[in-house]
Amino acid sequence: MFKNDENGKATVGIKEEAKEMLRAEAWEGILLDLMKESAETVISLFDFQHYYVRQKANPSGKAELQFYLGAWKFTADEAEQKLSTALRSAFMYTLVGYYCGDRKNQYSCFQRYFEDEYYKRVSLIYGIWSSISDKKTIKYVPLYDSFHNLQGANKSDLIKILKAILDNPYVDLDDKEALKNQLIESAGILHSNNSSNDIQLEQNLIKPTVNFIILRDKAKERLNAAKVLEQSGKYNDCANRC
Repeated sequence: MFKNDENGKATVGIKEEAKEMLRAEAWEGILLDLMKESAETVISLFDFQHYYVRQKANPSGKAELQFYLGAWKFTADEAEQKLSTALRSAFMYTLVGYYCGDRKNQYSCFQRYFEDEYYKRVSLIYGIWSSISDKKTIKYVPLYDSFHNLQGANKSDLIKILKAILDNPYVDLDDKEALKNQLIESAGILHSNNSSNDIQLEQNLIKPTVNFIILRDKAKERLNAAKVLEQSGKYNDCANRC
C-alpha cells in the first residue's frame, strides 16, 4: 500500500488486515526452506517417475518429473503440478499435525516426527498416484489427519481410493497396515467425541469406510482358512469358509 508522509514523500505500508496473512506466508516459506532437504529425501524413497509421462514442458526443460513444494505454479504439465501440490499439502498437514495433534508425543524429537509422519503421507500419495490412470486427478486425501478434514468427501470415492492403495503391490505392507490402523483409530476418536455436527459425517462416510476395511480383512482371513482346509481334504469346512 502506497501513501504519502507529512513531507509528501511516498512510502510503502502494510494494510492491517493483510498482516496476519503475510506473517503466515513468511513462516510457511521459512519452514519450507528449513525442511526442504528432509522432505525431498522422503519423496525420493518413492518411484513417482515410473508412473509418469510428461505432457507439457516445465521451465527447466527437463524430461523427468520435477517437484516443487512452494505455493505458486511452476510447470505447464498439469499432472506434475497436481502431484507437487499434493506433496505440499501433505507437508503442511504434517506440520499442522505436530502443532495441533498428540502424535508428536510418540517421538523423541521433531525431526523424527517429521520424517516418519511425512513418509506415511507421501506413501499414501504414492499409492493413489500409482493406481490412477488420469494423473491430473491426483490430490492429497487427509486420511492420516482428522476426519473433519474429509467433510464433503464422497463415500464411494474414498473406498475406491482405499481399495486401490490396499490392492497396490508396490505399496509396502507395513504402510498399508499403518493406514488401516490410523483409520480405525481415528474413527474411534470421532465416535467417542461425537457431537451433533459429527453424526452425519460418521454415518455417511466414516462407518462405511471402516466397515469396508474390517470386512475386507475378515474376507481375506476366511479365504486363507479355506485354502488350508482344502489342502487338508476338509472340503465341507472349506466350502463353509468360502
